[in-house]
Amino acid sequence: NITCTITNLIVTVTANTLNASTTFRLRKNATNGNLFITVTSSSTGLFEDATNSDTIVATDEVNYSIVTAGTTGSISFNAMGCMVENTEGGAAPEIILPQPRLLLMGVG
Repeated sequence: NITCTITNLIVTVTANTLNASTTFRLRKNATNGNLFITVTSSSTGLFEDATNSDTIVATDEVNYSIVTAGTTGSISFNAMGCMVENTEGGAAPEIILPQPRLLLMGVG
């Protein structure tokens, strides 16, 4: 576990027939973080939150949330991830991230 800054949440939507928006979000300690992407109905492609960031400390628990507002249709995506930059200064316990890294979560 490390102290870090998380930026650039990305998601690749491959198909989308939902009749309303879907929100992809980083969550921190069971609450919504600052990073989020809203994909409007029927939109596909690569989406990114290049504005917001979240600061994480070693004891934080982090996960993703996907919330759809649509009542009909479906959405598919094949990658979701973010940039993680070690801000501890020096070697981090367990994981060493000397420069930003892209972490992806694959689904399928």
